[in-house]
Amino acid sequence: MSRSLPLAIVMSLLAVDADAGVRRIWAVSDGEKVDRDAREHPASTRNSAWDGRVVRVSGARNEVVAFQVIVEADDHGVDELSLRLPGLNSVRDRITYRPPAGDPTDYVNRPIEIFAVHYMHVALPSHASWVYEPGSAAAPANPTGWKPVQLVPENARNGRGGLPIAVRANQNQAIWIEIYIDRARTQGLYRGTIDIHADTARRTLPIELEVFDFTLPDENSMHAMLFYASDQPERYQGRNLDPAYHRLAHRHRVELVHDYNEQRLAAVMGRFSGADFTRERGYEGPGAGVGNVIAPRSFYGPGPDFEDRPTAWARSDAWMTFLREKVPHAITFLYMPDEPRAREYPHILKLAENVRSNPGPGRALPIFVTSAYVDALAPAIDIWCSGPKGFRLDRVATERARGREYWFYNSGRPAGGAITIDAPATDARATIWAAFKHDVRVYFYWHAVHWRHNSQKRGERDQNVWANSITFDNRGQPDKPIADQGYIHGDGALIYPGEDRLHPEEDRGLPGPIATIQLANFRRGLQDHQYLTLARRLGLHSVVSEVLTTIVPRVFSDAGARVSFPEAGDPYEAARLKLAHAIEVAARSGQPERLTMPVLFDTPEADSILSAMQIFPGDNPWHEDISNRPVHPNSPAIIRSIGADAPLGYNLDMNFVLVPPDQPTMPVRVTMYPAESDQGPFPIPPNAPIENWPLARNEDRRALPGPGMTLERFQREGTGDRHLIVVDPLNQRLHEFWQARRTDAGWEASQASTFDLASNTLRPERWTSSDAAGLPIFPAIVRYDEVARGRVAHAMRVTVRRTRREYVYPARHFASSQTDPNLPRMGERLRLRNDFDTSQFPPHARAILEGLKRYGMFVADNGGDWLMSIAPDRRLRGLETLARVKGADFEVIVPTGPDEGPRGRIFPPLRRFFQ
Repeated sequence: MSRSLPLAIVMSLLAVDADAGVRRIWAVSDGEKVDRDAREHPASTRNSAWDGRVVRVSGARNEVVAFQVIVEADDHGVDELSLRLPGLNSVRDRITYRPPAGDPTDYVNRPIEIFAVHYMHVALPSHASWVYEPGSAAAPANPTGWKPVQLVPENARNGRGGLPIAVRANQNQAIWIEIYIDRARTQGLYRGTIDIHADTARRTLPIELEVFDFTLPDENSMHAMLFYASDQPERYQGRNLDPAYHRLAHRHRVELVHDYNEQRLAAVMGRFSGADFTRERGYEGPGAGVGNVIAPRSFYGPGPDFEDRPTAWARSDAWMTFLREKVPHAITFLYMPDEPRAREYPHILKLAENVRSNPGPGRALPIFVTSAYVDALAPAIDIWCSGPKGFRLDRVATERARGREYWFYNSGRPAGGAITIDAPATDARATIWAAFKHDVRVYFYWHAVHWRHNSQKRGERDQNVWANSITFDNRGQPDKPIADQGYIHGDGALIYPGEDRLHPEEDRGLPGPIATIQLANFRRGLQDHQYLTLARRLGLHSVVSEVLTTIVPRVFSDAGARVSFPEAGDPYEAARLKLAHAIEVAARSGQPERLTMPVLFDTPEADSILSAMQIFPGDNPWHEDISNRPVHPNSPAIIRSIGADAPLGYNLDMNFVLVPPDQPTMPVRVTMYPAESDQGPFPIPPNAPIENWPLARNEDRRALPGPGMTLERFQREGTGDRHLIVVDPLNQRLHEFWQARRTDAGWEASQASTFDLASNTLRPERWTSSDAAGLPIFPAIVRYDEVARGRVAHAMRVTVRRTRREYVYPARHFASSQTDPNLPRMGERLRLRNDFDTSQFPPHARAILEGLKRYGMFVADNGGDWLMSIAPDRRLRGLETLARVKGADFEVIVPTGPDEGPRGRIFPPLRRFFQ
C-alpha cells in the first residue's frame, strides 16, 4: 500500500536537489571546520546534526547550541545567498526569531542568531613548537587552505559578511545559526523550517530541537579567563566598547580580564555585581544577572606597587580589604613576571616575601606565575599556571596537597588542544574537557584581541587581522635563535573588530565585537563542563568516567605522540547526549538536584540526599582503608598521654544544614582570623543550626541550649565554639564557621572556611579552619543515615586535651606550644584494634566501631579526651555503650601522605575511574 510523504520530508528532499548556482545544501554541528574549497566532505551525508534530511540539535535550558548550514556552489556560483529561521514551535511553546539591532551584542529577545562564516587563507602551517611541531604526529591533519574563522552577524556591511552574501563558483559558504534555550522553555521537541534563498531559488530544511528536562546553572563550574586590552578596540574601532565586548564574552561563558586596583574595579562594579548582564543593559543569555569573578591585582607582571615591603603591605591590605567588602567572591592574584627565566627568580621570591610578611589582610593575596613547577620558586607560589606540556600530573597532585592551586594556559599539542585557525574546531572544546578531568579551576588564554602585533614583530605592527591570518609573528629578531622564532595563525585573536578604521576596506560596519569558531567551541566546552559537573554531583560516576575515557583519555603529561582527543564534533555530541540522558533519569529519581529548600540534618529528606552524595573523591584520606597500616613506633606512649584507661566518649554537637544550589548568599564578617578565612558571600539559610542544637550532650555545658530556647534565639545567644556547617550538595561546596553568631547587622564568625567536596584540595599550609587542625568537620561527623545502614565508611573526628606543636597530613595547622613527642599531632590517626570484639554492641554503636577499625579517626581539635563528634539526631540509639571502649583499645598508625596510599597506587590520570 502506498502512502504520501509528509510535507517536511518532501521539502527536505527538494533541499538537496541542484538548482542553478547551488550544487548541494547540508548541515553540520558547530564542531567542524568545513574549508571553503572542500568538496565531498565526509560529514556531508550524515553527522550528529544532519541525517541527510533533517537538522537535529539538542540542549538543556540555559544553554546555547549551534549548527552550520553548508551551501555548496556549482560552476555558476551564487550572487545573493540568504537564510532565515523564523521560529521553532513545540506543542506548548515557541522560540521566535528577532532581527539584530545595530549593536550585535544586544541580545534581548534574540534567542536565534544568524551569522555568515568568514574564511581566511592559511598558506603554511603555524610554526611554533609550543603550539605543535609542524609535520609531527601531533600536528593537525589538514592545516592549510581556506579556513572558516569569524562569525559575522547577518546585519554586517554588504560585501563584508552581511546577508545576502555571494558564493563563488565551486566554493562553500557556511551559515552559522545559534539558539539560546532560555530558562523558561518547556521540555520537548521544537520544530521549524530553515528558509534558504540562493538568487531566485528557494530551499528549505526542516529542523528539530530537543530541549532536555534540566537547566544549566548560570554560574560557571570552572572559569576561563581571556586577557583583554581596551586599547585594541579603541585603536581599530575608534572608541571604547568595553560593555559590548564583555557582553559577548559573557554570552560565551568566558571572562575578559586585565589588571585592577580599587578605583578601576569600582568604576566597573556592574561587571562584578551582574548589573551589566541584565536586560536593562542589553544582555540576555547564560549568566544573566551573574557577575564576573576574576579580578587580578596585576597582569603580565606585578607593577611597581610591590617592590618594597611598606608599599606592598599598604597596597595588598587596601586591595584585599576592598575585595572582601565589595566583591567577596572574587578570584584574585598578583601576577609575577611573565614566563620567568632563572635570573628573575630572586626578584619573584622578594616580591612574594613582601606580600607574605604582611601581618594584615594583604597577606592573603595569592602569588601567581606562568611557569611549570620549579623548585627554586616553590616557597613563593600559590598558583602555578603552566602550558599543557608543563602540566605534570604527579607534580600537580603534590602541589595541590600542599594547598597550592595549579592552572594551565594557552595550548600545545599533543598535551592539549591548539587554539589556532589551522587546528580543528574542537581543540578548544577538548581543552575544557581536560580541565574537568584533572580538576583545573581556571584556564587562561593569553589574549582575546591581539590585533596589533607586539614588539617582537619586525616592521609594521598594525596588522590587517581580517586579511592576514598570522596574529603572532616573531620572525627576524636579531636577539633570538632561529629555533625560537615562528608565527601562529589566529593566536591571541578569539574576537575580531566589527569596524576597522585602520583598514577601511575590511570595516564590517558593526559597533562591537565579532566572535570566532574557536570562541564558540570554548563555550561548548564550558557547557560540557557543566554537564559533567551535574552528572558527577548526581553520583553518575560510571557515565562520567566512560565519556572522559572517550574524549580525553590521555592529556597533559600523560599524552602520547598523537592527540588522544577526537578532532571532529560528533564524538563530543555523543558524549553530551549520554550525559544528558543520564542526568534526566537521575534528576527524576529525586537526587540532590531536586533540593529546593534548606533541609536540616535530622530529617528523612537529609538522609536520602546524603545517601546519594559523594563526599570527597574516592582516593581522599577520609575514605582511606587503614586497617592494615603499620602501628606507629610511639603508639603506646601517645595513647597513654591521652588516657589508656579513659573511656571513648562523644558529643552530640555537630549539626548541619543542606541548602539548594540557588540559596541566597550573604556576607559574613570575620572577626578573628580574616587572613586565614575564605571569602564569602555564603549561602546561610534562615534555619541554620548552631552547634549542639537541639540536643543537650556536650562537655561544655555552658554552650548547650537552655530549656525553651528557640533556634532563632540560639543563633544570637550563647557561648562555646558555636560551629555552623552549611552543605551545598549540588555545587559540592562545604562552608564551615567557628563562633558563628547572628546579629542585627548580619552574620559574623571568628573564622570561615569553604571546602570543595569534589576535590582533595586542602587548606593552605598553616591555615586554620573552623577546627584547629585546619580540617573540615562535616566529612568526619557520624550521621544517622550511615549508622542506620550499618557502617560508617569514613574517618571520624576526635578531640584530645593536649596536642603537640606539629601537624601531619591531611592536617594543616597546630594549636599547641608543647613539643613532647609523646603527645599526638594534629591530624594524628587513631585506629580501633582489629581484634576488638564489637558483636555485643547495639547496631548504631557497632556501625561506628567497625568504621573505627577500617577508617579510624583524626585528632582534629583540642577538647575533652576521646570525644567523638556525632550529629545531635534524636533517632540515634545505644551510643552510651561506647563508654565500654577504652583508650588502650586504640593504636596510633603510621599515616600516609599526599602521594601515598590510594593516592600513590593509582596513577593520577586514572584516579577518577576508580571512585
